[in-house]
Amino acid sequence: MNCKPGDLAYLAVSESAANMGAVLEVLRLNPTASGVFGCPTWDVRACRPLENAVVMDIEGNCEDYRLRPISGVPVEDEVTDDLEITA
Repeated sequence: MNCKPGDLAYLAVSESAANMGAVLEVLRLNPTASGVFGCPTWDVRACRPLENAVVMDIEGNCEDYRLRPISGVPVEDEVTDDLEITA
């Protein structure tokens, strides 16, 4: 699978060009929708309403193959590298 719960992901595969790149929060795996679509499907929350969406406005579901997780630099509790303190 591409994603896991708690990920932010962007929509990489969409029938609507206006929705390509939309940012979604991956909430949980949806076993019912997965059975209907025949592939892993997530409950997701959009950061903005999707254009031309038939079912999903802000919250809905999305197949895993359509999503790509957004990754960033790991965050540590205490950052000490390359810090210069001036008085």
